[in-house]
Amino acid sequence: MAATHAEDRATLHRFVGFTTVLGVACMAMAAATLGGSAPPLPWRLAAVAAGFATADAALVHLRFGHDRWSFNWSEVVVVVGLTVLPPAWIVLAAPAGVAAANLCLRRPPVKVLFNVAVAAVGTAAAWLTYSAVEGMADGAGIGPTTLRLVAASLASWAVTTAAVSFAVATSQNVSVGWVHAKAFRMNLVVWVGNTAMGCLVVGIGATEPTALYAIPGLAAMLAVIYRGYLVALEERDTWERLQAVSRQLLGADAESMAEVAIDGALALLQAEFADLMLVENERDRAAIGWRRTAGGQLDRLMGDPFDLTPGSWGRVLSDRAAFTIDLSSSTGPQHDELRAMGLTSLSAAPCSCTAAAWAPCGSASEAPCGCGLGSGRCWRRSPTTSAPPPTPSSCSSGSVRWPCSTR
Repeated sequence: MAATHAEDRATLHRFVGFTTVLGVACMAMAAATLGGSAPPLPWRLAAVAAGFATADAALVHLRFGHDRWSFNWSEVVVVVGLTVLPPAWIVLAAPAGVAAANLCLRRPPVKVLFNVAVAAVGTAAAWLTYSAVEGMADGAGIGPTTLRLVAASLASWAVTTAAVSFAVATSQNVSVGWVHAKAFRMNLVVWVGNTAMGCLVVGIGATEPTALYAIPGLAAMLAVIYRGYLVALEERDTWERLQAVSRQLLGADAESMAEVAIDGALALLQAEFADLMLVENERDRAAIGWRRTAGGQLDRLMGDPFDLTPGSWGRVLSDRAAFTIDLSSSTGPQHDELRAMGLTSLSAAPCSCTAAAWAPCGSASEAPCGCGLGSGRCWRRSPTTSAPPPTPSSCSSGSVRWPCSTR
């Protein structure tokens, strides 16, 4: 697993390097076309760069394991920037603004490079598309102008989403198609809304500039729509996965039940690693368990539960209820382990089981004392760390574990 993670990181870094080189080439090409043309007014160039910096503030996040796909206002600034600047200048303004925003947010250098390079490549695609459509549909009317702006926004959106899909898929060791398909509906809604907002700003600015004061209110309404749509998508996906897991659990034996429960937890909670431990009774020091990383094989474990799940099993026995340990409030060895692995929290969900059913401890279906006791856990890394998840042979209580559904 460590080798696979290293290979994924190497592939991701190569892709970031390729994207960076391509972004620099796009900026050089845009600069070369400026030639002896008059530069734009400095305040306009600064305003567009500041617009890209502000637009980089995320509207909503779609989580993929420890990574997040952030949706922002970039298409709005692309559309407006193409109308207030000579088109090629946008390829220089966008990377400057995105770089400033990322450095202020203190993002990791690799993410800064990637985001800046994608901004350059995306705006270059918008510039080239705008120029190409302008040659076919020249004119200053509403129709030709809208056509050029929408086509440019679409080109920028397509290039950006493809690059982000590949980066997220490589980081999470999943297929590019799956990542792209999962984010496509949210991506499409944001693109349509942002492009419409940008065209509206251009239209109002050209006909009734005083009405631009209403734009912040419209932007706030659009942000609420985006967030509501994302919540609806996530809730629908969650219920579909819960139903699928419930159907698979019916009639499953212990081995297949563990696999279904772990796979369900990985999918439901976007986790990178999950495990399930069972003992015959609370005093038993011999446990059987199953562990799996996202995209990895199911590993079966046997041994002392205090060794297999250090730092958690004692509290599982004492609390008999789900619990969470946060890095900010923890002390002692648990805090040291969380900090050493660059993780943020740990959660565990105890469960009791009979031959016919599994349920969280304390529920109405809990069997009497002497039934099997277990702990279902799953976790993911902090978005701020690039450390690999623990290997199956050395699971640590310093992992970000989230309650698993074992019902």
